[in-house]
Amino acid sequence: MCMTTHFGLSTCTLASKQAQGVLIIILLKLYISINLELIRYVNAGAAWLNGAFSKVAKAGQVAGTKTREKWNFALSNLTAKDPSIVA
Repeated sequence: MCMTTHFGLSTCTLASKQAQGVLIIILLKLYISINLELIRYVNAGAAWLNGAFSKVAKAGQVAGTKTREKWNFALSNLTAKDPSIVA
């Protein structure tokens, strides 16, 4: 049953506006909650990806060092056998 207030508004209108306000608050809280979860997942994914890139970079650095060592060793063996290779 709806009544008219002394401001000229119907109580049904006020109730529906209050319900809309509550619904908006609930939706905002849900939106914030979902965004916080999303941020958490994005941060975890970024941290994992950063760690993976660091490991790949480190492995590349180690491989490059080993290749350089092998190259220097092979070159020193060649120059020991034939010194004219260096010139």
